[in-house]
Amino acid sequence: MEGKDERIMQALGQDDKDYPCVWYEKVTCPIRTKWKLSPENLTPWCTVCKQIGYLDEEKAKIKKE
Repeated sequence: MEGKDERIMQALGQDDKDYPCVWYEKVTCPIRTKWKLSPENLTPWCTVCKQIGYLDEEKAKIKKE
């Protein structure tokens, strides 16, 4: 029998998928991944990722690889 949390997640239609950034495919979007937002709801959050430096850090990691 499945656990309660698993049943709730299935009912909500959410999985553990990591969603890519709308602008940079190789960067994982932390906001969309955590809260399962649709891309059209991300516009204000994209600015936050840039301001806190998350986007620059992830792009630098990709360049090192």
